[in-house]
Amino acid sequence: MKIRLKNGEERYYWIVEYYSKAFCNWYNSLRQSLLRGDITSLRNYIEHDKETVRAFLRGIFDADGEHRNISRKPSRIALTNTNFTLLHYVQYLLWQYFSILSCIQCRSNKAAYDLFIRRKIFINKFLDEIRFTITRKQQGVGR
Repeated sequence: MKIRLKNGEERYYWIVEYYSKAFCNWYNSLRQSLLRGDITSLRNYIEHDKETVRAFLRGIFDADGEHRNISRKPSRIALTNTNFTLLHYVQYLLWQYFSILSCIQCRSNKAAYDLFIRRKIFINKFLDEIRFTITRKQQGVGR
């Protein structure tokens, strides 16, 4: 399908539809367990091998992460989310599969949490082994 954006640019995209009752039931049960904060149902899919862990981490950091590499401030990689269980699981995956140390902090004014990778050795390891798909994030350029 083709759409025209406000600036006149045209973009193509796919529409995916499914008609499997078994898939719908599986997906809805997985979604409900995630909403309850239960990550165990995802573990078998994510931790299949190191490549699937890498793909999961790359996806979540592309979506909710940032990389700041500004000369005035210390470099860091951050991931922000409201689901503490998910961030704790991401922290576990970073350490278990890539030996990347991170810390989680609660934001004082919001119901959100930040996972930080602050040490240069771990930032470089993340950028070499996991990487961002988004170029500006990989390079550490601001929003």
